[in-house]
Amino acid sequence: MAKVMFVSPHMDIQDLAMKVASQERLQHCQPILFRVVDGREVQSVAEEAKSEHVDVIIARGQQARLIKQMVEIPLVELLLTGQEMGVMVDAAKKMVQMENPSIAVVGQSNMYSDMQEFDRLFHVQLRQYFVEDSNYIEEAARQALQDGSDVILGGDIACQYAQKHGVPSMFVNSGRESIANALRQAELVALTSDRERENTAQMRALLDYSFNGIIWLDPAGRVVSMNHVAESMLDLRPGIAAGRMVDRLIPELDMEIFNEVLQK
Repeated sequence: MAKVMFVSPHMDIQDLAMKVASQERLQHCQPILFRVVDGREVQSVAEEAKSEHVDVIIARGQQARLIKQMVEIPLVELLLTGQEMGVMVDAAKKMVQMENPSIAVVGQSNMYSDMQEFDRLFHVQLRQYFVEDSNYIEEAARQALQDGSDVILGGDIACQYAQKHGVPSMFVNSGRESIANALRQAELVALTSDRERENTAQMRALLDYSFNGIIWLDPAGRVVSMNHVAESMLDLRPGIAAGRMVDRLIPELDMEIFNEVLQK
């Protein structure tokens, strides 16, 4: 089983995620920790993920980018589907009651799927103002208004800027489909992780209970592990060989032939 942490910026996203998780058949994602955090709390939630030995993190937008920089835990990004964005674009068009409105999508590019055909499908002028850092979202929203956008779709910062300047806006919410997709991806990561743990445990058992000296190498010829019999034969202290090249431990090896074995 893999411990999963679902990080979201709003309580309503968390509530929906909890419902979706209860309906999905997640055999390898147990338990799932749900956390609602703002930008200032990302550091603490990343530290919690490390201390709780979380195996997979699900997050979106800037939170996903920051968490990826802070920890080396596998991360699944919550990506809004084309269908979810289509529903929001259609709702935005009805909200402003215009035949061909200019709609600006403002935010982090890692939150959105492809929207290239939306102009033709929904009879709108869709402009995308994507940034890599949330510190530039307000600047992107300002540019969107200067370009004559009739409505803004985005997160809290973009919506607050639009409201401040009297322009309609809609908060881009993660829906059931995008949450389910993220949970399924996390399930695949967890399944792979479980299988790796099983393989490692089997190899460890082989190493520990064999009467032969066994050295486990990576493709470069570097020692991953060795059993106590091999350590005794090579007169090595327990654990000291890990990470060392095998030809340093056994100088008598013909490395030209040995490398051919490792590579082929």
